[in-house]
Amino acid sequence: MASRADIRRAEYRRALQSVGGLYGKSSHESLFGFDARGLDKLSQTPFLKDPSKYIFSDTAYAPSNEYESAGFTAGGYIGSGRGSRKSNIFMFQKKPDRMAELRAEQERLAGIQQETFNKQQADIAKQLKIVQGEKSAVSKMQTDYSNMLIAEAQRRKEAEEQAARDLEAQRRSAQAGAANRLMEGRTADLQIQPAGNAPRTGGTQQFRRRALQQGTSSPYTGLSTIQSGMVNV
Repeated sequence: MASRADIRRAEYRRALQSVGGLYGKSSHESLFGFDARGLDKLSQTPFLKDPSKYIFSDTAYAPSNEYESAGFTAGGYIGSGRGSRKSNIFMFQKKPDRMAELRAEQERLAGIQQETFNKQQADIAKQLKIVQGEKSAVSKMQTDYSNMLIAEAQRRKEAEEQAARDLEAQRRSAQAGAANRLMEGRTADLQIQPAGNAPRTGGTQQFRRRALQQGTSSPYTGLSTIQSGMVNV
């Protein structure tokens, strides 16, 4: 039963056959391979992920400007049968497209920049919303405070006007009270005295007694002769 290492080596041998031989060699000289140790070393590279990206040579120099060293070399053989010989085999890879890498890097950085910009815009919008909310709250507080001051000023004005009316009422009441007290003082000093030349008589003394009717033995009997409707003066 084959071990796991043998299975892996066989897989790499098949992948090496897809490469098409050593670069720049004729068909009968291009056949190459690695011993078990070389295959194990090759398994530590990314060769199996995409064998078409790599070429092999028996020299340490890159075969053309399109390639550069892949950082791998191992002992192997060139040829087959009795004509095979041992040799160090070098692996090369195509040079990366620097422009493509630059464009990819630029796109990556642009994506990061765009993502950062979008995040900043979202943060700004969030902060603006918060600020607008705070401004609305502050505006409401200012409006409420202004309304409170206006209401307080109105109450103070009404209180001052009421106090002025009360003070005027008190002043008028005080003036009326003072006038009343003055009149009361004058009434207490008033004394009624008789006229200087008026006779000081009382009762019916001030009426003169009528003289007795002359020629009659019975005074005042003539009153009975006064006809109705007539007044004797």
